[in-house]
Amino acid sequence: SRLATGLAQHYGIARGHRVVTLLPNNIDHAIILHALFLLDAVAIPLNTRFTPSELNTCISIVKPVLLAHESAARSRIGELEGWRAGKARTEFEIEISDARVIYSEPLSLLPPPVLQLSNSPHSTAAILFTSGSSGTPKPVPLTTANFDAAIAASAGRLGVHEDDNWLCPIPLYHVGGLSALLRSAEAGPCVTLVAGLGATAMVRSFREERITVASLVP
Repeated sequence: SRLATGLAQHYGIARGHRVVTLLPNNIDHAIILHALFLLDAVAIPLNTRFTPSELNTCISIVKPVLLAHESAARSRIGELEGWRAGKARTEFEIEISDARVIYSEPLSLLPPPVLQLSNSPHSTAAILFTSGSSGTPKPVPLTTANFDAAIAASAGRLGVHEDDNWLCPIPLYHVGGLSALLRSAEAGPCVTLVAGLGATAMVRSFREERITVASLVP
């Protein structure tokens, strides 16, 4: 909630604003996405494997007001013609290091967080893009009701408990990854985000992190 307040104050992010994230699976990405949901903004995590051309296409379609990325991705951002063309209007970009400054500011510098998730069931909470394997990546709007239904179905089938630890190697730009993150906030289990796992690392994670459930793609 502290980052949500900071994004609202520093960048004017509010309900319905579209924000693109170009970040790996890590805690910073998770914090930014949760902050956007608190603000009723529309989260748009983009595939970090997209080419500059594909990223340009996605950005031109969704027309975001903010783009969050790692400092290491600055060279890639410079290649985005669609983003540079729009920056003269209202668009901003924020490096993850700057986001850390916002959500690590002393509480005395920010007003008490009073934000709460108030998305109506049928308002767009996120926009995810298809992989583009059969052509141009296509946007898929997902509502709060869509995520609520997925969370309820998962809990009904798997019996999710608060003491579960959910392993999520699926990228947060994938519906399986984003659903795992939201499931954690809604139903209570811990979620362990990783950037990708081989078989050996997978076994190690199950042992060391006490994983009880995992999201995987066949």
